[in-house]
Amino acid sequence: MMDAAYHKAWRDAHLESRRAQDRAYWAAHREQKRIYNASYGATHPDKNAAAQARYRKTARGKIAALAHRMNRRADGKVKISDMRYVVDLYGGRCVYCDGPYQVIDHILPVRLGGKNNRGNLAPACQKCNGNKGAKTVAAWLNGAEGGAV
Repeated sequence: MMDAAYHKAWRDAHLESRRAQDRAYWAAHREQKRIYNASYGATHPDKNAAAQARYRKTARGKIAALAHRMNRRADGKVKISDMRYVVDLYGGRCVYCDGPYQVIDHILPVRLGGKNNRGNLAPACQKCNGNKGAKTVAAWLNGAEGGAV
């Protein structure tokens, strides 16, 4: 009988070839796996909800959730890769106060014609995003109550 250390060493030594095999399998069976995953999710809603909750707690899951919410309310589609780019560009910090980011802000608010594109997005903390609201950055910094300056 072989021990767990031997199996771990074998898996570590053959990691890339196993990944290539897995990718090839998934590519060849994409539709079957999609149908299976959909039916599993429907028959196991509690496990599905728990898995989604775990995913939403990860950095990637948080960005994906933000992208989903943003795509529902503004023109254009924001890609998850664009959101990651924006977050990385500012080092995961709020552009307004340099605290840790929690949300993605539209620099020009959607209400004032802002679009979902990389150039109009910035990471922000919840406090700054809530205080800024639907104002332009200039109006917010000047303390204006209205939207456009």
